[in-house]
Amino acid sequence: MAPPKRAGRGVTSRKRALYAALLLAALLLCAWRLRARPRGGAALRRYFARRNATVGDVLNSIEDLRLLDNSPIFSYVVQALSATLTELGVRHSVHPDMPPDTAATYILLTTHEAHVKLPGSYIAYNLEQLTTDKEWQGFVFDRYGAAVMVWDFSPANIALLAARGVRALHVPLGYAPTIARPLPEVAAKDVDVLFIGTLNARRMQVLGGLSAGPGARAYATLFSDHTRGDDLLLAYARSKLAVNIHYFGSGQLLEVHRVLPLLVHRVWVVSERSTDAWLDESLAGIVDFADREGIAAAVAAALARPDFGAEVEARLERFKARCAYRDYVRRAMERRYVVPDGGGPAPLPAAAGAAAAAGAAAGAAAAAA
Repeated sequence: MAPPKRAGRGVTSRKRALYAALLLAALLLCAWRLRARPRGGAALRRYFARRNATVGDVLNSIEDLRLLDNSPIFSYVVQALSATLTELGVRHSVHPDMPPDTAATYILLTTHEAHVKLPGSYIAYNLEQLTTDKEWQGFVFDRYGAAVMVWDFSPANIALLAARGVRALHVPLGYAPTIARPLPEVAAKDVDVLFIGTLNARRMQVLGGLSAGPGARAYATLFSDHTRGDDLLLAYARSKLAVNIHYFGSGQLLEVHRVLPLLVHRVWVVSERSTDAWLDESLAGIVDFADREGIAAAVAAALARPDFGAEVEARLERFKARCAYRDYVRRAMERRYVVPDGGGPAPLPAAAGAAAAAGAAAGAAAAAA
């Protein structure tokens, strides 16, 4: 006599077949998603443009996001951006160089430099002044147009880029704790007026007249082109006040990447006004702005203040509260992604308001002059 059939054997077989089918479907779905994952800059642009993604969506979806730390001038910005992205939950890594066959997406601060070979996928973060008398070669704008995204610190630059067919996102520089470096100990701040940068006739004319303004006196000065390393930190430690003078005569923007470390290291800053109203107004009450002819008087007035030391500290606190880099990057991440060569300017941050629009218009007019 045949043994009786087990009632549950057929049910178990059907369950196994169902589980196997579900597993196969899941594997096929994963394979399809991996195949559909965008590869290369052009694919990333199409992928995110179709999905109406935010900038944060883009950053968080990039599997291998890297920051290239290849410039001593911008290294502190890379470190600040890295710390900020980490705080905002964006996975990334920092690298001093870039393999020639890399499949990673890089955030580059040196896209404009001809010797920098570009990866297949990159985000261009521009900190250069595009609106001045300097003539930029066409390849610079071609590189920006081919990026996954373009970030820029200045609304005036953004207006000029838009006129060249490149849409950029406003990501200003601001306060980040990583900017501060330990300073060497000095007996006293023995430098009244510090100037850091390359000297030309325009700058020398202003610096030479510092002691001739109303209320001025003979100052202990330090004019240096040592813009990095231990020499720079020693200059910060020794100096009470720094002047910022534009190199070019028209279309000049605020040299933010030079000014911010001065503020963080408790150096009073007097700066020539720029053509970007947003940049200047964002630092109102933190930096003293003057026309070129008024810089000497502004320096004399600042150094004569009996509350000089207390005001330096107060300005640093204002800077931290009003210009936090984390807030700037977070707001940028909330914006909608735009393809750089899609035509037309990206909208400016709401916080910029009319001042940003005025600054952008002024920058574009200066560039066209």
